[in-house]
Amino acid sequence: MNAFLLSGLLASASISFAAPRVEEEETIESPDGLYRAVHLKEFDDDGFVSHYFQTLPKGDPGHSRMVGPFSRNVAWSWSPDHKYAAVTWYVLSNETVTLVLVRDGDGRLRPVNGKADDDETAAENAGFDFSARFWEMFRAENGMKLQPDHSYVYALAWLDGRTLLLGSLGYESGQKESSDGWAALYDVERDTLSADWDAWQRSHGTLPPMRPVRSDSGQFDDEVADVVRQGEGYEVRATLQKDTGADPEPGSRAVLLRGEGDCSLRVAPEGLAMAVNTFKPGSRACVQLFVRRTTMQRFAEAMPDDVLVRAFAENAGWKDADAGFVDMQAAGWLDASTVILQGTLSDATGKKHADHTALYDVGKGRFLSGLQEFNRSGVERSEKR
Repeated sequence: MNAFLLSGLLASASISFAAPRVEEEETIESPDGLYRAVHLKEFDDDGFVSHYFQTLPKGDPGHSRMVGPFSRNVAWSWSPDHKYAAVTWYVLSNETVTLVLVRDGDGRLRPVNGKADDDETAAENAGFDFSARFWEMFRAENGMKLQPDHSYVYALAWLDGRTLLLGSLGYESGQKESSDGWAALYDVERDTLSADWDAWQRSHGTLPPMRPVRSDSGQFDDEVADVVRQGEGYEVRATLQKDTGADPEPGSRAVLLRGEGDCSLRVAPEGLAMAVNTFKPGSRACVQLFVRRTTMQRFAEAMPDDVLVRAFAENAGWKDADAGFVDMQAAGWLDASTVILQGTLSDATGKKHADHTALYDVGKGRFLSGLQEFNRSGVERSEKR
C-alpha cells in the first residue's frame, strides 16, 4: 500500500469541514454498549465523498475523536470491549486495506503497530494492514504461489476481545490460483495470524456480550432487511424477491418477525441468508436463521431456534442443554451460507459451564469441524475456477 494513500489517515483533533454538506450514515455501537462510532459522509462541491468516523463515549460527546478521511467505501467493527476497532477500507477497485486501531490513554485510536509520536507517522506505518502477511501465510498453508494483483482482505467479526476473524478474496490476472473466502485469525495482543481453530477454542478470551448490537458495519444490508422499532419491541421486515412478477410487488417489504426487547441483523453476502439476534431483558439471547428459498419470494426459517440451540450445545460437547440455558448470538457470516455462532452455556442454577463458538452451514444443514474445513472448501472452490 502506497504510504501516500495512508498519509493523514488518523486525525485525533476535531475536523473543520469545508464542504457544504455532511451526512450521518449510521451509528455503530460497541458490543459493551459504552462507545459509539458515527459514520459521517462529507460531500464537496464536485460531489466527491470522504468518509469519517466520529468515536465517542456513550452520553459524552465532549470527548469525541475523528478517524479519517477515507475515500470510497469503508466498514467499521468494534472489539467487544471497545479497546480495538477494525476498519476495512475499499481503497481501490482491486484492493482493500484493513487496519486494526487501538485506543490509547487519551482516547485516540492508532494503528496497532503505528508509532505513537504523531498521527501522520502512525498512519504511514499502518500500511502493513495484514495483506502481505495474510498472503504469505496462505501460500505456506496451501502450497501455492499466488501473488494476487486483486487483493481483498477484510474484517469479518471479532470473536473475542483480542481476536479478529479475517476473510479474503484474491487472484492474479491470467493465473489459475486464487483464494475464494479463505479465512484466518488475527490475535491483536500477540500480533499473530493463524488458521488453527482448535488452538483458538482452547485459549480464547472473553466472548462478546450476548446482546444485540444495533448496527455493525459490514454485517447489515438494509436493501435486504431492516429493523423497525415499535415502543418496547421491534419488527424485522425483509425485502421480497425482486426478480418475480408475483403479487405483492417485487421489492416491497414483508414482516418476518415481531418481538419484545431488542434485536440486530446479520445478513449474509449475496443476501440469501440472514441471522436475527434477539434479546429480551430477563430472558436468554437467541438467534434465528432464515434462508431465501428459490421457490418463494420470502425468507423462511432455516431451523427452529430450539432445535438450533440443542444442536449448538451438542457441538460444544454439552449433553445437559435441556436442563440448562444457552445464550447464543450470530457474530457474522464467513460466506453466503456459513454463519458464526457464539454462545454461553449455563446450568439450571445459572452457573456458566462454558463459552463456545461454532460455524454452521445453513445450506448443508450442519456444523463444520472448524476453520480448517471451511478453508479447505475455499481452496477447492478456487481450484475449480
